[in-house]
Amino acid sequence: MPYYLYCLRLRRLVLIFVNPLYYFVPPEFFVKLGQNT
Repeated sequence: MPYYLYCLRLRRLVLIFVNPLYYFVPPEFFVKLGQNT
């Protein structure tokens, strides 16, 4: 499998896992994370 196809598949998986987090976790949580770094 070409490397870029592997990256695309990996990115799709990450998006599938991250999207529900954005729906269930309040935006303030991510704002606090951004301020801590």
